[in-house]
Amino acid sequence: MCIRYMSGTTCLNLTQTHEIIKLLRDIVDQLEKDIIIVTETNLPKQENLSYFGKNDEAHWVYNFPLPPLVINTFLFEDASALTKWSMKMPPAQIGNAYLNFIASHDGIGMRPAEGVLTDKEIKKMLQRLKKNGSQFSMRKLSNGEEKVYEANISLFDALKFTDSDKKGKFDLKRFIAAHCIILAIEGIPAFYFNSLFATKNDEKAFASSGIKRNLNRYKWDYSSLISLLNEKDSIEYKSYDAFKNLISIRKVQPAFHPNATQFTLNLDKNIFSVWRQSRDRKQSIFALTNVSSQTIKLNTNKINLIDDEQWFDLLSLNKKISPVQKIFFLTKIIKDYGTLPFAGMARMAFISQIILLDLKKLKLIDITELENFFNSLNLINYEISKDHEKVLNKKLKKKIFLEKYGHIRPSTYDINSLN
Repeated sequence: MCIRYMSGTTCLNLTQTHEIIKLLRDIVDQLEKDIIIVTETNLPKQENLSYFGKNDEAHWVYNFPLPPLVINTFLFEDASALTKWSMKMPPAQIGNAYLNFIASHDGIGMRPAEGVLTDKEIKKMLQRLKKNGSQFSMRKLSNGEEKVYEANISLFDALKFTDSDKKGKFDLKRFIAAHCIILAIEGIPAFYFNSLFATKNDEKAFASSGIKRNLNRYKWDYSSLISLLNEKDSIEYKSYDAFKNLISIRKVQPAFHPNATQFTLNLDKNIFSVWRQSRDRKQSIFALTNVSSQTIKLNTNKINLIDDEQWFDLLSLNKKISPVQKIFFLTKIIKDYGTLPFAGMARMAFISQIILLDLKKLKLIDITELENFFNSLNLINYEISKDHEKVLNKKLKKKIFLEKYGHIRPSTYDINSLN
């Protein structure tokens, strides 16, 4: 929700505004549904964070300083300001999270950069963005002067050229690396649809409408997009494929839980780096992003790699490590986050079933209540039966059914089974 302004007023961040969000939060909490309140407040840091309240307002808050900070970092190959800002960001409480993004259907908001970047740094960034094809939307100050409110440009074009890479040799790598940062830091990463395909400025839409935001609102023709995604040499395919790979890696790492521990490291101005640790402290990830167009050598003694632990490059897992190392790594993940948790939950389920059966014997519950309870559970055998019926009625393709359930072996718990 974008709720900075109370209806009928021109005032920002009124106490009444926060009370409305608290009321909505109370209602949502009573509904016991998976409903998330997200506030969209394009404001400087403290005002933006105020919408978490005391864990009684928004669940998630848009992390508005990220777009200008990350863009500035890559345009000038210097992570100093981003690192300093990240070090000062308070961790969100459990149940709250930052919504991390660097592009949206609007422009690149400049207000959140105030107080984080100097006026000189902001001016320099706007000059570079103008060279890269940006238009600018303005806001009026109380003294009547105008100031840039947002830069209107697609993210890919914003990062295409830098003072150190004037020919755009590393444009796609720079673009993907910028997203690696929001994939690594505390919170939940969010991706603008057009960014998935490294979409450029829509100059035609801007020229015909005069609306600056249309530069970054290209409307894809579905068949044209699919055609480009089938061409492995197209930038759209390369970008989308990189996103799919990065997201698939991130989503299975417990250390990238939205509320997992984060420490920002100050290693080098050309490297943005964070250490993430899973909430159970079983997994640590050092996420290092080279923000420059040069190869940077880093002494690993600068980061806290525990000597008796096995360390791997997640992004090169299928390329650079030996089969033995890969087996060790994957076995450890299965053991820590598959076998042991499953064994614990299965044991609790068996004990719970025994308790319920005893309650029936004691006539504290009857057979109908017991069956209703078991039938209310959304178990895998119920899902299989339901989807199998869909296959028989030609409402679900057999291929999809097998992709979803093909790994499940019948008689898994029968020691005599040959499956």
